[in-house]
Amino acid sequence: MVNAQERFTERLRLHMTASGQRLAELSIPELLNGTGTRFVQGWVTAVDAAAKTVRIDDDQVLHYDTLVYALGSVADTSAVPGGEDHAYTLSSAQDAELLADRLGRLGSGTVVVGGSGLTGIESAAEIAERHPELNVVLLGRAEPGAAMNSKAKAYLHAALDRLGVQVRSRVEVVKVLPDTVELAGGESIAADAVLWTSGTRVSPLAAAAGLAVDERGRIVTDAALRSVDPSRGVRDRRRGRDPPGLRRHARHLPGRHADRGARRAVD
Repeated sequence: MVNAQERFTERLRLHMTASGQRLAELSIPELLNGTGTRFVQGWVTAVDAAAKTVRIDDDQVLHYDTLVYALGSVADTSAVPGGEDHAYTLSSAQDAELLADRLGRLGSGTVVVGGSGLTGIESAAEIAERHPELNVVLLGRAEPGAAMNSKAKAYLHAALDRLGVQVRSRVEVVKVLPDTVELAGGESIAADAVLWTSGTRVSPLAAAAGLAVDERGRIVTDAALRSVDPSRGVRDRRRGRDPPGLRRHARHLPGRHADRGARRAVD
């Protein structure tokens, strides 16, 4: 197993870290202890699918028989001008901790959460609950919980209302400034902190390796999450279209399928 850090990041809980909660420190080497899996700390800088090698930090090469590609994704702050410079993200534990530090020092003010998907919803709710002194505004093109049934959606909106989250649907952020978010149509919202959760981008390594990828650079896989190429790619995209609301849940399921697939491949 190759990972840039020894620390295991629970991405499903990064919104909790951002709100100021402390999560358990999980060590990957300790988690792997007794499994027979070797841990290599470093950044994957290249994959050669033809030679079946992975380059680590440009100075170490690992050979493989089966490759489980699970590099994940990060927030796409490039989608809106000013996002990369002025918005916080939940792409890593360090990113979440930066936002937590900012929120802890505000005292009062307005936090804008850009993106009304599940990550945005959870983040807005968690921040509002942990920091009742802050005004939390949730912005999105779609209504929060749009893919949910009517009962679940009603529960969600009641919870957001109880926590004091101001929900603005059918709006588009066109620019992020140091202290303001600009919307299409000319409206501006003052913001002491902006969290961007709308959209993701993936590592370019798969495309550079010559693996079959879609228009967003995600590996094209079959229904069992196996790359259509000879190497084995985990995740990124099945042929066809994901049902609404499934994408975020699907991000955290491939490991189990990959484990089964890898076991079958080497048996």
